[in-house]
Amino acid sequence: LLEGATLQAYGAKTIPEGGWFAMPRTAANGALVLGDAAGMVNVPKLKGIHYAIKAGILAGETVFQALLGEDTTVATLGRFHERVKESFIGRDLYATRYFKEYFHGGFIPGLVKSGISFFTGGSLPPGTGRLQPDYRGMESIADYYRGRPDAHPEKPAFDKKLTFDKLDDIYFSGTSHEEDQPSHLIVKDLDLCVNRCTEEYGNPCQHFCPASVYNIVTDEADGRRSLLVNAPNCVHCKTCDIKDPYRNIRWTVPEGGGGPNYRDL
Repeated sequence: LLEGATLQAYGAKTIPEGGWFAMPRTAANGALVLGDAAGMVNVPKLKGIHYAIKAGILAGETVFQALLGEDTTVATLGRFHERVKESFIGRDLYATRYFKEYFHGGFIPGLVKSGISFFTGGSLPPGTGRLQPDYRGMESIADYYRGRPDAHPEKPAFDKKLTFDKLDDIYFSGTSHEEDQPSHLIVKDLDLCVNRCTEEYGNPCQHFCPASVYNIVTDEADGRRSLLVNAPNCVHCKTCDIKDPYRNIRWTVPEGGGGPNYRDL
């Protein structure tokens, strides 16, 4: 299907896969949160655009009623959440509410439990509704390789036709930031990166970042290692903010609305 095709654009983002129990408050004074921002994603089916459309309709109806009553406080806009619960959005998300939790015990147990849940409409097996942060699922080098340092996989090769390296991806994302602005990626403890993180996790930010933002470099003069943050490369996927095992990286909004050009995606 892809033979002879040409890469036109690139983008990357994390999926809000927490489900029903990870949804934030959807109403505040003068504002509503919906769609992807509210975690309206059916994770087993990886679908959510139809939820965003329906949520937009429900939000419009809610806002219309609020404007008629000249009351846009959370007391009135809070009706939006009830509309969502009563719609197919609420029914679907509630039926898959434990899906993410099922996989906390491992991949195979997660498959079995999610299979049972599918055939029982989400009623079995029961869950607790408590989700663990995503970064806790990352294993240390010692745990993953079981003391086999030679087991590290080689970096994949890219043919520039069907697979592309990160620098190509950045170019095709159309990412643009003002080069002289303060970095919107805040690394709290740089020493932790080149010492503890190197030993325990092998600096995973270099690998899970899809845009080569984070790189460990060595000074040729004195051999000192440091973390180089190429913030202008960032495609705003927020993986680093979610996946860093130490919660040492914080993504903030960049100046001037910079970032990837997602207009045509």
